[in-house]
Amino acid sequence: MAFSIPHCFRPALLLGLDIDPTAIRMVELSHRPGRGFQLERYAQRALPEGAVSDQHIDHPGQLAEHIAAVARQLGSKRKRVALALPAHAVITRRMLVPAHITEQALNDLITAEAGAWLTVTPDQVRVDYQFCSIDADGNADNGIDNSAADSAQRDIVLAAARREQ
Repeated sequence: MAFSIPHCFRPALLLGLDIDPTAIRMVELSHRPGRGFQLERYAQRALPEGAVSDQHIDHPGQLAEHIAAVARQLGSKRKRVALALPAHAVITRRMLVPAHITEQALNDLITAEAGAWLTVTPDQVRVDYQFCSIDADGNADNGIDNSAADSAQRDIVLAAARREQ
């Protein structure tokens, strides 16, 4: 087993990007187990009127230049970014799955569940999931009530958004 000693003491870093019709915002968050997330850096840049409408990027080249400028302003060396989507663009569902389900069976179950509540074909959407973790008192630490938290089942939250988003 290989690990980096300096990595053990460094917090994990995450970049987040939010684009709205008036501005671009980028944050760098650190995460330390047991201590949660902490804001390390923040940068913002106003967008010219008409660059982005409510659900459409009108000038992708211009937007890319603004994103690059915000990234330079932020000063992070990170290349991977989590992009925020508007709440109306994401569908979420909570479901219980067997605790010891295989990855393939879980993927099949998620595909079937998503197919039941999505009105578009599976190739038009991206579906992802997150297991909800339970604290020592049996409560979900992400705000979801987990009263059925027995060892035979686990809570997951599914999120789906159109690929074009």
